[in-house]
Amino acid sequence: MKNKEKDNSKEKELLEKELKKSFFNLKFSKEIEGKFREYLYSQMKDFMQFSILLGIAIYFLFGLLDYVVYHDVYKTLFFYRYIIGGPPLILVSYLIMKSKTEKQIQILFTVSLIIAGLVIVAMMAFLNDPTQRYYAGLTIVMLYAYIAVGLRFRYTLFIGWSLIVIYFVLAFFVKRPDESFFISNFFSLIFFNLIGMISSFWYEKSQRKMFILSSLVELERKELREANKKLKELSITDHLTKLPNRRYFREFFSREWKIAARNESSVSAIMIDIDFFKRYNDALGHQRGDMVLRKVANALKSITRRGGDLVARYGGEEFIVILIGISSKAALKLAEKMRKSVEDLKIIHPDSSISKYITISLGVSTIVPANDIDCDDLVKAADEALYEAKRKGRNRVEKKEVKKA
Repeated sequence: MKNKEKDNSKEKELLEKELKKSFFNLKFSKEIEGKFREYLYSQMKDFMQFSILLGIAIYFLFGLLDYVVYHDVYKTLFFYRYIIGGPPLILVSYLIMKSKTEKQIQILFTVSLIIAGLVIVAMMAFLNDPTQRYYAGLTIVMLYAYIAVGLRFRYTLFIGWSLIVIYFVLAFFVKRPDESFFISNFFSLIFFNLIGMISSFWYEKSQRKMFILSSLVELERKELREANKKLKELSITDHLTKLPNRRYFREFFSREWKIAARNESSVSAIMIDIDFFKRYNDALGHQRGDMVLRKVANALKSITRRGGDLVARYGGEEFIVILIGISSKAALKLAEKMRKSVEDLKIIHPDSSISKYITISLGVSTIVPANDIDCDDLVKAADEALYEAKRKGRNRVEKKEVKKA
């Protein structure tokens, strides 16, 4: 528990430190960055896979525009769009659908948009069109990169400026378009890119901030759950012996009694009392008495190892054991093992009338639950058997049948 609290505190400190970093910082520390990428992948995977399919559909549908605008050379444009650009885009799309990490899907999406941009530039190089109307296709690719996909800032930056450089090289050194169109288109792309950069940066910054805040909230919820769990454990656990307390015993016994009734399984109760415990406390003090309670509790617990069994502190020097699905004979045998295990601890008792060591007395009762029997009747019978064991000299096991109504 302490290690968990320490880890949570360390992680919380790291997250809060990230919030205080410069506004322009888009990278977390190594440990937090890895978790952010996992978070981003889980949040964006389905959306990005849908986006690539939509993007491919748009890319292929633009073949209709090729046919309408440049009908005389549409076959060549089809060759560029479908034969040159189609196969690699389909391959990249397939790889995106199969991607396993955030980095893979981001890189593959970047590659797909660069391919689409290169195909558009190649078509522009082929066309003898001084207006370079297909430059608008580059803005669509940039728009898709900056806004419609969810790429991180570094990838959108690479796509946007790469396409501008490619366009500049084509327009200035190859095609030599009308100067007014070139200047207008070039500056439009530049400013479109700058606006896209701001949008992409803000988007990733918001994602990172949201991740930090949601992580802090989750840590606080985790701490709250741990605190509630701890409080619950404290409320149902005896702080001295670490055994379940009487409150938990009541909840457990009531639940198991109903289950046993449905399954027609037997239930056994063993009431246990440390012999002359008050005398021990008076002789050696309460600290030594507490030590005895802990050792007896551990001895009793070591005997009952089945998942459905319960050993609880009933109060003072009394303990109770609930056993499900064993016979009366087996319950008596187990009670005798408990008696002997405590005696074998050889804890000196300076004022016992029956032994020089700490001993226990036990009362056992077993029954199959029925409509005319209450669970308290079983406890009462075991308590009466314990009283009988004390009356007959202590350090012994006695049994008693449950009285039916």
